[in-house]
Amino acid sequence: WILQQYQQHQQYYGQSQQYADLANATIANATETIQNMDIHTSIDISHCLNLHWFPYLYTYPPFTLVCVAIGITLHAPFSFYYHWIVPTIPPGFKRLDHWARRMDQAMIHVASIFISYATSGSLQYAFLNLLFNGICCQKLFEPAIRPRRNQVCLMVSIILYTAPVLVRGQVRAFFEIWCVLISGFIFFLTYP
Repeated sequence: WILQQYQQHQQYYGQSQQYADLANATIANATETIQNMDIHTSIDISHCLNLHWFPYLYTYPPFTLVCVAIGITLHAPFSFYYHWIVPTIPPGFKRLDHWARRMDQAMIHVASIFISYATSGSLQYAFLNLLFNGICCQKLFEPAIRPRRNQVCLMVSIILYTAPVLVRGQVRAFFEIWCVLISGFIFFLTYP
């Protein structure tokens, strides 16, 4: 029985060693192949994009990623400008009524529309967000200022674009997103 166990162990060890040798040889061959390969001449670019500004962009990024970039790019200049001029605007009604604040908040709603498509991948969901955020934007530019309503609208729009992550079952990603958002809310609330 002991001799039989020893022979099985030797046979198993021999097979394991063969697999290990094969894996090492494969890794060595792959490494050598990669080192000898010129990435720019080995890719068939006849079916790739040919953009002067982006010479190594061989294909378009996913449309959902483009939507996130569009949303953030549209919002950023207005946010930057508003927060840049805040110290020059007297606190109180004038700050709440300033066009830059309204545009900053409106562009958060616009960004929310794009990001809701990115997180859901659904045009119908993005359209529902378009309707909700469009109404919120329209309310921002009414003569009567209602800060609490505006804050609730912003919070609902953020919940709407993060909800699809939770619905997809990505609980950890959902909580990571909300940790970042809550950190931003804290900084915003303590902003002078």
